[in-house]
Amino acid sequence: MFPLTSSTAQIIPLDTSLSPHSCSGDLPGFSEEDMLAEALINENKNDYDAAIKKYVFLAEQGSVKAPSQCRAMLTTGAGIAQILAYCQQADEKGSGTAAVILGVMYHYGYGVVKNDKTAVACFQRGDERGSGEASAKLGVMYQHGYGVEKDLKTALACYQRGDERGSGAASCNLGVMYRDGDGVEKDRKTAVACFQRGDERVSGDASSNLGVMYLNGYGVEKDLKTAVACFQRGDERGSGEASSNLGVMYRYGYGVEKDLKTAVACYQRGDERGSGKASNNLGVMYLYGYGVEKDFKTAVACFQRGDERGSGKASSNLGIMYRDGDGVEKYLKTAVACFQRGDERGSGQASRNLGDMYRYGYGGVEKDLKTALDYFKKAADKGVSTASDKILSMCLDGCAQKIDLRFTAIFLENAANHGNKIAEQKLENDPEIQQEILTISLEEIRQIHYSRYAAPVFPDYMVEQSKSAIPKAVSFPNTVENRLEAHQAETLLAFYDALL
Repeated sequence: MFPLTSSTAQIIPLDTSLSPHSCSGDLPGFSEEDMLAEALINENKNDYDAAIKKYVFLAEQGSVKAPSQCRAMLTTGAGIAQILAYCQQADEKGSGTAAVILGVMYHYGYGVVKNDKTAVACFQRGDERGSGEASAKLGVMYQHGYGVEKDLKTALACYQRGDERGSGAASCNLGVMYRDGDGVEKDRKTAVACFQRGDERVSGDASSNLGVMYLNGYGVEKDLKTAVACFQRGDERGSGEASSNLGVMYRYGYGVEKDLKTAVACYQRGDERGSGKASNNLGVMYLYGYGVEKDFKTAVACFQRGDERGSGKASSNLGIMYRDGDGVEKYLKTAVACFQRGDERGSGQASRNLGDMYRYGYGGVEKDLKTALDYFKKAADKGVSTASDKILSMCLDGCAQKIDLRFTAIFLENAANHGNKIAEQKLENDPEIQQEILTISLEEIRQIHYSRYAAPVFPDYMVEQSKSAIPKAVSFPNTVENRLEAHQAETLLAFYDALL
C-alpha cells in the first residue's frame, strides 16, 4: 500500500523499489469512484477522520486508488493525527489494513517518532491477519534489516505468502528475489512469472520490472515494443521507475521513435514521484541540453535530489559538477564526498572519478596511486569502459608497474591480444614486463577474465598521435565542451562517456 524502497546499481535502470499495490475489482453494493469522491470532499473540508475511514474501508475491499490517497495524506501531513487515532482503534479491533498504515507511519516517522521495531510489529500483526500488503512490507523489513536482523529466507517466505494472498507488491518483490538470486537460486523465468502476476495485479513496479526483462531478454524473448508497453502501464500506475525507464526508451529510440522532449517529460514525472534514477536522468538532459534548454543550475538541483534519493550515478554526477564548477561553485572536497557516496552505492562512474582524485591528490585526499588503481579496477569490473583507459595510462607511465608488476604485465598482454598497438609498443620496449610475462600461464590470464579490462583498439592515426604522449596531471576545465577534449588527452585519446 505504501512504498518501502531499495535500489541497486544497474546498467539499464533495473527497478528494485518495493512499492505495494492492492488488487483492483468491482466493489459490491456501492461505487468505488463515488466513495473516493466523497472521501476527497471530506479531505477538502478538513474532515480527515471521515476521509481515512472511507480509504481504509476501500483498501480492505481491494481498491487500488484508495491506498494512493492515504499515502498522499501521509506525505503531505494532512490529517496525520486523525489517521493515527483511527488506525490505532481499528488495529485494536483486528484490521490488517490499519496495522499496515501504522507500520508505514512508524517506518517513515509520519506523525510519530520513527521506530522500525514498532513498524515490524505492526506488519507482523497485519501478516497474521491475512493481509498480503502486510506480508509484502514485512518481507521488505527482513530483506534489508530494518528493525530486525536481516534474513533473506524469512523475507522470501513473507513475499511468498503475500503473493499467494494476491498482493502485487509481494509478487513484484518475490520476482526481484528470483531475478537477483537473493535468498533463493537465481531463476529469471520464475522472476518473469512473478512480475507478470504483479503486473496483472496492477503493480506499477512489477510492470516496470517486467519491461526490463523484455528489454534485456532475461527469462523471456527480447521484445522492445513489449518492454515499452510494460513501462507505459507502470508509468500510468504511478511508478517513478517505470517513468524513468520509459524515458530511457524515448531518449534512445528503443522500441519507439526517438523523442527527447517526451523523454524529458517521462523523467520529470519520475522525478516528481521520487525516483532517484529519474532525477539523475533529468539532470543529464539539462546538463547537455537534450530536449530542454541547457541549464547547469537545474542539472545540479536534479543531481542533488537524485543523490538524496540514493542514486549512485546522481552522486557521481553531482561530484563532477562540484569538481568542474558547472552550475555551482567549484569545491573539490565536496566532489570527493559525492564520489565516495556514489562508489558506496555501486556506481562505477563514481569509482572511476574517485580514482582520479587519488591519482593526483585532489580534493583534500592524499595522493595514493595504489588506491587510485584499485578504484579504476573496481570501475572496470562494473563495466565502465573509460576505467580501462585509466588503467592503461597508469600502465604506460610506469605507475601501475611499480605497484603491481604482474597485474601490469597481464593487462598489457591482454590489451595487446585485443589489438591495442600502444600496449604492444610498451611490451616491446620494456624488458622487465617481458620477463614477467614469461612466468604467466595462459590459464592464469583466462581465470582473471581480462576481457573486461581490455582497452579500446585505437585507429592507427590516433596511435601515431599518441606515441610520445605520456599522461600528465589532469586539469579539470570549467566547461562541459572542454571537458571532452581534456578527457581524451588524459586517457590517450579515449572517447568520453557522454552519459558521465
